[in-house]
Amino acid sequence: YYINGVCGSFISLVGLAGNATAAIVLLFPAMRNSTSLLLVVMAAFDTVFLALHFLLQSLPLVFMTNNVCEDYFPVREALFKYCYVLVHVAHTGTIYMTVVVTLERAMVVLLPLKAKNICTRSRAGIASAVVTVCSIIYNVPRYLEYTNEADSSLALTDHSVTRSEFGRSFFFQVVYLIYFNSAVHFIVPVGLIIVLNLKMIQRVCTRGRRVVRLGGSCGESQTRLTAMIITLTGLFCLCQLLAALELILCPDEPVGQSEVDPTHCEMTGTVISAVGETCTLLNSATNFVVYSIFGNKFRRCLRQLCC
Repeated sequence: YYINGVCGSFISLVGLAGNATAAIVLLFPAMRNSTSLLLVVMAAFDTVFLALHFLLQSLPLVFMTNNVCEDYFPVREALFKYCYVLVHVAHTGTIYMTVVVTLERAMVVLLPLKAKNICTRSRAGIASAVVTVCSIIYNVPRYLEYTNEADSSLALTDHSVTRSEFGRSFFFQVVYLIYFNSAVHFIVPVGLIIVLNLKMIQRVCTRGRRVVRLGGSCGESQTRLTAMIITLTGLFCLCQLLAALELILCPDEPVGQSEVDPTHCEMTGTVISAVGETCTLLNSATNFVVYSIFGNKFRRCLRQLCC
């Protein structure tokens, strides 16, 4: 209750405000470049994920524990029926937009002469569209995971949406949820980000001073942007690794459920599952803080927006 419900609700609401503000600032004319476009798309995925997770998971858990707002549960059922898949699409999109942002920054750092022609806003838009389409395709099995029933109970635990035969199959429960998710959501993206970050850190450490000296304020700005991306993706990797523990210990629990069946998970798994989900929320909610710390131009545009 306190981790997923209270903390999850707080993180989601703060993250929604932060992502909305960040997206507005990143759309300022002074901020328009390929990196900003990628970050705006990533903020959009984060916003969808935070909003739906709040409505499907955190808020119902708070209501159920305190026995209030029972009229919300039919609303939650309708949202779960139509928006459950969008949570996973947004989550997958956030993961691979982080990979694309890291790849784009690595090209600027490692291939500075070629990056100017490769890293354009049009190509950033194409990359964002590809990530969106692939995220939808990858989560097609989620559309088949549940089947609808006529029951419209007000109790949160009496779902009118139940697992389908496909959702209970070995392919979905083991092959898709464990093996595919482990590779697509953790091993591949985290591995790529770690390798690219190590290469960028090595290049910045060995040639950073010379870049700043030759490039002046522009070189310093690029170095700070690289540091921001490394920090952003470092937090992502940490949160994903913690979320991976949830996948290993409680692979059967969907995002839409608000409490764990003790017959499926021991108490330790329950706590780690709650921490893993909250870390995923935290990853989607902290981008605004990272931008504010490392981005001088971002802070200037933010002051213009506020004043």
